[in-house]
Amino acid sequence: MAYRLPKWAKGLPEHAMKTFPVEWCPQKSTSIYHDKWIKPRFSLRKIADARKRTLMAGQEWIWEKPGRRQELKKLRPRKGHKRHQGGEAKKKMIEAKMAEMPQKIEKFRIEQKKRRDSQRKDFWSTIMREINK
Repeated sequence: MAYRLPKWAKGLPEHAMKTFPVEWCPQKSTSIYHDKWIKPRFSLRKIADARKRTLMAGQEWIWEKPGRRQELKKLRPRKGHKRHQGGEAKKKMIEAKMAEMPQKIEKFRIEQKKRRDSQRKDFWSTIMREINK
């Protein structure tokens, strides 16, 4: 099969051109019935990932264009989801709130008892008024 170098490969050094993988190039079909170009076996994204892995391993990428930097950008850790951020602070806040809960529950029960007692008194007083009329 005949192949054509991709646009990004132009300007590579001579030693890199000798070892350039054919799988990275579009190839022309050898069939006499079809005169088509076949896409490369490896996409640009996969080639970029291979370059990145090679540089991260501390090796040299021999297909590098002259003048291009070989170091990688510093990779930041991913931000993640908001629900995973600040987990420790949230746990501390929950523990503090849970420590206050017994007092709050007791206060709520007292208020409910007062409210129920006042409603009972109002209920009986209205009934007695109705009866005495």
